[in-house]
Amino acid sequence: MTVYFLNPSNSAVAFGGVQKLYDWAAVLDGAGIDAAVVESRNFSPGWFQTTARRVRDPLSVGPGDLLAVSEVYGDRAPLLAPGVPWVSLNQNPFDTFRWVGDWRAHPYTASESLVGAATVSEYSQRLLEQLCPGAGVARITLGVDPELFAFVPGPRPRRIVYLARKRQEQAKYVLASLAASGALDGWEVEAVGASSHTAVAQAMGRAQVFLSFGWREGFGLPVLEAMARGCTVIGFSGVGGRELFKHENAISVPEDDLVEFISVARSRLGGDVWDEGTALATSQAVLGEYQPGVERAGVLSFFGEALRRAEQLPGAEAVIKPADVAVPQVRSLRHLRKLMRMLNPSGLKHH
Repeated sequence: MTVYFLNPSNSAVAFGGVQKLYDWAAVLDGAGIDAAVVESRNFSPGWFQTTARRVRDPLSVGPGDLLAVSEVYGDRAPLLAPGVPWVSLNQNPFDTFRWVGDWRAHPYTASESLVGAATVSEYSQRLLEQLCPGAGVARITLGVDPELFAFVPGPRPRRIVYLARKRQEQAKYVLASLAASGALDGWEVEAVGASSHTAVAQAMGRAQVFLSFGWREGFGLPVLEAMARGCTVIGFSGVGGRELFKHENAISVPEDDLVEFISVARSRLGGDVWDEGTALATSQAVLGEYQPGVERAGVLSFFGEALRRAEQLPGAEAVIKPADVAVPQVRSLRHLRKLMRMLNPSGLKHH
C-alpha cells in the first residue's frame, strides 16, 4: 500500500502548493505509511529541500494504493489511473472548476473512486463545501517552521519587502504611486524573487513591512511567514487568507482595490508603522496557532481516513507515466484565457 502524490509542475520555478505535496509525503513516510511523489523529469525542487521519496519512472499502481491529486488536474484527475482510489488536495478552491469542462459533472461528485478532499484554510473549506456538497472536505491547518521564520527583534531598517512573482502589474502601480507621492522617501524597497525558502525568510527578517499582493489564494502562506518573522503586513488577503488578518499587525485592503491599497499604505508608511511589541505578539500568536505539529496531525488524520475508505473499494491496476503527471498547460491556459477575455469582454462566442 502506497500513497502517491502527483506533482503537476514540470519546472524548477516555485509553483503554488507544490512544496506541500513533498512535506505531506514526508509526514506519511515518517509515520510508517509508504508514500512517494511522482514527478516529471524536468522538475527540480530548487527552492526547498525534501526527504520525500521521488519517483520519475513509469509507475504501476494497484489495489491498496492511493493517489493524491491537486485541483489543477480538473477533468483528468479520475482518468490518470481509472478505478484507483484518489483524494483531492485542493489548495486553491478558486481553481476547482477552472479545468473542468462540464460544471454539472465535477469529479468531486461524479467519480466513484474519490475517497476524500482536503484544503488549507477556513474560507477554502467553506467554499468547497458549498461548491461540492457531499464531497466531505477536510481542512489541514498549515504550519510554519518556527526556527526558519522565528521573530527577529529590532531595531529594523525602514525596509519594505514583497514577492516579485505576485501580481506584478498591481505591485508596480502601488509602488509607483507611493513613490510619486513621496510616501517611499526614507524607505528601501526589496522585491524578493523565486529564491530559496531561506532567502525569503532572511528578507522578511530584515524588513518592517511586507506588502501582500496575493490574488485568489487558498491560504497565502507568505503572509503567515511574514507575520511570524515580525513584519507588519499590508495588502490583499487573497480571500483565503482572511483568517490571518484578524491580528493587529496585519492590515487588509479590499480585493483589487488599488486606490484603498495606496491610501492605506501611504498613511501607514508616513508614521511609525512597525512596533516591536505588537510585532512580537503577532508572531507568537501565529506561531502558536500554525504549528508543524498541528499540520502533521491533520495530514495523518485525513490520509488515515482516506486509506480506510480506499480499502472498501475494489481498486484497479494502472500505469502512470511521469510525462502524464505534469500539467504544462496550467500557466499558459491562464494567460490565454486572460487574453481571450480582453479581446472579447462581452463573452460572446465567435463562429
